[in-house]
Amino acid sequence: MNSNPRTLLIVTTDSVIAGTERMILAYLERHDPAKYRPYLVTLIGPGDLIRAAQDLNIPGEHLNIRSSFKAAWKLRQVIRRIRPALVHSYLFHTNILTRMLRPISPIPKLVCGMATVYAPGAYPNWYYMADRYTHFLCDRVIAVCEAGRESLIQMAAIPPDKVEVVPNGVFPDLFGLDRSTARKDILMEFSLPADVCLLGIVAQLRPQKHHDILFRAMRALKDTNLSAHLLVIGDGSGRARLEELRTELNLEKDITFAGYRTDVSHILAGLDIFVLPSSVEGSPVSVLEAMASGLPVIAGDAGGVKELVVDGTTGILIPPTNLARLTEAILFLVSQPETRVKFGTAGKQRIEAEFTLDRMARRTEAVYDSLFG
Repeated sequence: MNSNPRTLLIVTTDSVIAGTERMILAYLERHDPAKYRPYLVTLIGPGDLIRAAQDLNIPGEHLNIRSSFKAAWKLRQVIRRIRPALVHSYLFHTNILTRMLRPISPIPKLVCGMATVYAPGAYPNWYYMADRYTHFLCDRVIAVCEAGRESLIQMAAIPPDKVEVVPNGVFPDLFGLDRSTARKDILMEFSLPADVCLLGIVAQLRPQKHHDILFRAMRALKDTNLSAHLLVIGDGSGRARLEELRTELNLEKDITFAGYRTDVSHILAGLDIFVLPSSVEGSPVSVLEAMASGLPVIAGDAGGVKELVVDGTTGILIPPTNLARLTEAILFLVSQPETRVKFGTAGKQRIEAEFTLDRMARRTEAVYDSLFG
């Protein structure tokens, strides 16, 4: 056993706890203290991630800086002070920042994590160019799915032997909650009828998630005699636009904005169907958590989603942005409770077998270990 663990600096952009941030916390909770001594830095946001890490006795600091120049200067100070053996940056902007700092900072090893899948038109062209011309400054890139790995090789010309895949995971026991109790709590909190079919989406409110198409599918559902209600979990810059759309579609009684929640596992336990019609995804944590909760999943066939959802077995995959197919899938599952249970049970079993947080943590450290021989 190594009596002198290496200092590991983890840097990520936002301190709001969403999918990637939950994976960082999961690793911090499961890291091998004999090998690595983590220190966490976040750049923007309210500082939630730092506070959550401190609850795990992981030191760190929230820089709370939006200026790229100031962020680089402050991060360089942190690096010079703690002298990490390894830096692991998460997400595009922080990846570019740490790469640009490497020539002027003591960063012996640099790992960059990408949580999305590059696809033509999904991001501005300068994203692909920036990755293409700076990847030589890092030692490894971690993708969360095979589709992400292939996109980095094809779109950013990163050498195949430099890109590793470490799938996201969940801790199944956190999602084995009593479904009937959770459902009663949701019905009471949002004043919903007992016989309603509860659908939910957990995602930031931004265009790539296509809440607008989901709302239009709910409008079509309203025109049937089926009773259903959609809970929108998450927040973001698109909320005002989506609230206007809800009003335009006359769905104020059929869609509830629940905002940013810290009790996602409890809410998922009370739902009947999970929906995520995204057109840009890596390995969405929300889908993993929904499957771990025993929910059937309707999702856009984008990025690494098909590596999670088995079409016709654990849920239904649809072409992203296809309103007709999304509506058809929702109508089918709302009207088929036995199929919902069948898909949900199969999804939960798949998570327990292949997508655990312990496996994710060990595979992450295997990438780190490989850099030290």
